[in-house]
Amino acid sequence: MYGDQYYDVQVGLVPPLDEHLPRVSWGTSAPFPLSDLERTAVVPGFDIYASARYRDYPRERFYGIGATSSRLDRTDYRMQDGLYEGIVRFRIAPLSFMFRAGLLQTSIRPGTDSAFPDTGISNDETTAPGLLRAPDFVHLSAGAWLELRDEPGNPHRGASVGVAFSRLDDRLGNTYQFSRTLVDVREYMSLGSNRHVVALRQVASLEEPDAGSRVPFYMLSTLGSGSFLRGYDSFRFRDEKLLALAGEYRFEVVPKVELALIYETGKVFPTMSEFDLRHLLHSWGVGIRLKSLREVRLRLDVMHSAESTRVDVKFGPSF
Repeated sequence: MYGDQYYDVQVGLVPPLDEHLPRVSWGTSAPFPLSDLERTAVVPGFDIYASARYRDYPRERFYGIGATSSRLDRTDYRMQDGLYEGIVRFRIAPLSFMFRAGLLQTSIRPGTDSAFPDTGISNDETTAPGLLRAPDFVHLSAGAWLELRDEPGNPHRGASVGVAFSRLDDRLGNTYQFSRTLVDVREYMSLGSNRHVVALRQVASLEEPDAGSRVPFYMLSTLGSGSFLRGYDSFRFRDEKLLALAGEYRFEVVPKVELALIYETGKVFPTMSEFDLRHLLHSWGVGIRLKSLREVRLRLDVMHSAESTRVDVKFGPSF
């Protein structure tokens, strides 16, 4: 619709999912690298493969950095990136491990949405680091996923825990060098029967730049649409650190149709001194999901926040 492009090639011993290649992350808000590890967490065995991915998104949104950014300050930029990696993944039930290393090359150009000003006009390196020079990164990542859910694609009880660490080094200097730590915890409790389920999720993404370095604005953790705080616009809030909490009450009308009451809260912040439950943003809504016995096939969630009401239609579970 907007000219988005996504190309992905994987060669080697690639982990299959129901006789298909791993699902891809089309958007730019998925919490790398945990999103890839979760998809393959239930696949047994050992995999080693090379991956090459290219993305071109001509209408990315930027509202500024920090929790106090204004919706009226929305600007538009085009992001093109290539990610070239070697990946090793193996599972020792119930634990899965993934190690990956590679090169990330990114280009930031003027966006194509004429309804909003270009990010480069109203920002500079102070307000949008990485705007004038999008660095090439060498990255190293390691992650682990503990899978204890009864049915990962359609859970009714159990829990899962994901932890990942990434290191990204600027190839041309030390202006943009940082580490990222990710933690994703999920719990599921059936209330009397599998027809009534309470699902909870807690996520923290912590980016720590080296002394004198910064994190490029387009790689900061984000809240809004995507996976977290879906009552707000996509990429509405971004900063070096993120805390997100979510809860759903799920009721199966029949085994293949589920209704949900949804509440989400969270915030972005610059320093660990603000890692607390104060000044949280909120989003709430209702949803309907179409399922098989093993997975959620399609979901439609209507989410409301202080700024907007959004309809979120996606394949697969919310979490």
